[in-house]
Amino acid sequence: MADTTSTSSGTTLPTGTSSVSTLSDWAGPYVTNMLGQAAAVANQPYQTYQGPLTAGPSSIQNQLFSGIGNLTLPQNYGQSWTNTGAPQMPNVNVPSQTQSVSQAGAGNTSTSGLTNTQMAQPDNNSIAAQYMNPYLAQSLTPQLNLLAQQAQTNEQSDLGKLTSQGAFGGSRQAVLQGMDQNALLGQQANLIGQGYNTAYNNAQNQFNTEQQQANTLANTMANIGGQQQALNQAGVTADYNEFLNQRNYPMTQLQFEQSMLQGLPISTVSNAVQPQSGLASLASTVGGLGSLLTGPTGLTSIMNSLKTLGVTS
Repeated sequence: MADTTSTSSGTTLPTGTSSVSTLSDWAGPYVTNMLGQAAAVANQPYQTYQGPLTAGPSSIQNQLFSGIGNLTLPQNYGQSWTNTGAPQMPNVNVPSQTQSVSQAGAGNTSTSGLTNTQMAQPDNNSIAAQYMNPYLAQSLTPQLNLLAQQAQTNEQSDLGKLTSQGAFGGSRQAVLQGMDQNALLGQQANLIGQGYNTAYNNAQNQFNTEQQQANTLANTMANIGGQQQALNQAGVTADYNEFLNQRNYPMTQLQFEQSMLQGLPISTVSNAVQPQSGLASLASTVGGLGSLLTGPTGLTSIMNSLKTLGVTS
């Protein structure tokens, strides 16, 4: 509750104190200079960094990325080995089919009996055919051709002997040629059996090896691709953060200026409240005239009050 004081007329007037917070006198010049410098700093424009925001890939990494980017996975990557469509071994008991293997490998696809061998079907794109046919053409066919050449050479030598003996064209010639033909077929049959078995096994092993290599390559490509993506993401993130810095710069400056006002040396000054003046007392008194007039001595009381306030002589 506020303190009160009494006037000579017995009127009670309020008294008290008021508090005012001000900057301490000793810190005034320093704070004024500091806030001026802070305002000058806050008004400076945003300075954009002109250099690269990220290191980026090295020259070695660029070469690696370029090399990996030029690699491709095998067409059959991710598939499993199957013998469906594998070249079928010809019937070694049929001369036309046995001999057709080497002739087909040499490019002659019109030989009779080729319907029993897949080597005469270039449109066969099965996995087994893709891996077996190269072996059959590059390994088995030359061996069969060599056997045929040797058999022909031996036959010519035998026919020469028959001619010298005057037996050329007779039954001995037919028997001799039949024996040479059977020997050739036997050798071809043995070679073909081993060749197709080897071709199948080699094809399967090569396919599995290539699948393993392809898996390794795929993992390597994924890892290198991840590194490349991470480098690109670092650049994108740096650019985005720079955008945020530029966008938030005005607000950051306002926060900086506000922080300069924190913790300043403030002192509090208390001032005494003076009693009300005569006119203020008059206003208070006049406010109660209504009640004074209702009493028997109301007018006299009013006049006395005015005299007390010095309004009348």
